[in-house]
Amino acid sequence: MIDRQMDHFDAFPLALQQDRPAHEYHQLLTWMDQRRDAGLTDRDTLRALALYRLGRFAEAVKLLESYKPGMEPDDAASTAVLVRAMAKHRLGQHHAAKEDYQAARTAITPERGAYARTLLSEAEKLFGS
Repeated sequence: MIDRQMDHFDAFPLALQQDRPAHEYHQLLTWMDQRRDAGLTDRDTLRALALYRLGRFAEAVKLLESYKPGMEPDDAASTAVLVRAMAKHRLGQHHAAKEDYQAARTAITPERGAYARTLLSEAEKLFGS
């Protein structure tokens, strides 16, 4: 269940979980909409991951189309590219998905954050590597 008082650091671990009920991902999107309406921002990756969990792959890809690994100093861009790769794979865009996956995989090194490594593990299973 989504707590109205949670912040981005609580929300991302929820989105990382693959087995949550769909209504929780819908609540997460609603929570992000409320934050946007209040003038607060969240990373596109969080919204795209919730969309991906709901099977809204094309929307996730569109939201993340401008990201490139390494364009931000933290894991955000590489993680965004990884979510985009997984969504493209689900859409049947296998060549483009593999390119994104390889680029993100190269950028996400062992010393990167836990979120990126968790998502990389999920992607490795999806891509069979």
